[in-house]
Amino acid sequence: MFKSKKTKSIKNFTIDSAQILASQPPSSASGLSSSPLTLDEHKTYLLNFIRQWCNDNKEHLNLDELDWKEGIDFVFDFSNPNDNLQGTVHCKCGTRINLGKNDPKFQLSNFYKHLKDSKCLNILELKKKNKARLQLRQISLSNSLTLATNASVSSDVPVNLTSTSPSGTNEK
Repeated sequence: MFKSKKTKSIKNFTIDSAQILASQPPSSASGLSSSPLTLDEHKTYLLNFIRQWCNDNKEHLNLDELDWKEGIDFVFDFSNPNDNLQGTVHCKCGTRINLGKNDPKFQLSNFYKHLKDSKCLNILELKKKNKARLQLRQISLSNSLTLATNASVSSDVPVNLTSTSPSGTNEK
């Protein structure tokens, strides 16, 4: 298991082993697993790592938001042939990714590689939406600045150009 704090950096995507260790239950972190994990425990474990990965990597993917949801962006599929639990992730883009195992737990490294791959249509769609959202925000900001500038200029124009002299006649 992970005993020392090490950080691996692969193409600007970081995985901090202290985060991995901290997210594991005490029995599995020390290697003393008392019983096999249930399907719900596997899913919870995997969902926690996907959530953390999204938080850690949205900036590296140039995305403002990256919050993947099971059943929307991906689906887990588990099978148990010959008492050997196997897992896959089906990405929204249609790609099926086999999950490897390390001891009793599934590993998401293959799924992460897929998400970082420039061919994942789901990530490409998110980037496209993000770019459109940024352009819309820039246009809106530009329009707001133009309106504010125009309002400032028009408020500087005097409303009444005539004044009354002490004798009571109008002067220009």
